[in-house]
Amino acid sequence: MPWVPFTSTDVRSRLYDAEDETWDAAGGDKIEAIVAQTIAKVRGAVRANSMVDSMGAAGTIPDFFVGDAAVIARAALLGLPPVVEGVTDPRKTEYDKAMEALKALTTMNPKAFADDPSPSSSESSTASYGGDSKLEF
Repeated sequence: MPWVPFTSTDVRSRLYDAEDETWDAAGGDKIEAIVAQTIAKVRGAVRANSMVDSMGAAGTIPDFFVGDAAVIARAALLGLPPVVEGVTDPRKTEYDKAMEALKALTTMNPKAFADDPSPSSSESSTASYGGDSKLEF
């Protein structure tokens, strides 16, 4: 998977319009610090994976993790609103799943972090017996 830059645009894509407008009106200068902290958190989790021997360029995260990183950053930016007991909060559920995914980075197969995966062959990798293609599995 390629490593891609993680930016405030990724975080803002997870905000409701009213939240985004409010953030703009307030100046929104903290978002860049939260983006940097989130990048460090994700890269730290990958670095903690003892099987991973290379990382993407500074300021980048694995492309498959951008959505989860945006959820984590949004929670750091806005917090999680309190809800009445017994009510399901979709943002809390989304945040919990993102944190589970972050933890999973520490044990994930290192191929998931390869910046340039080895090309796969288009030929069949199964053995053929007797020269009859019906026997190819």
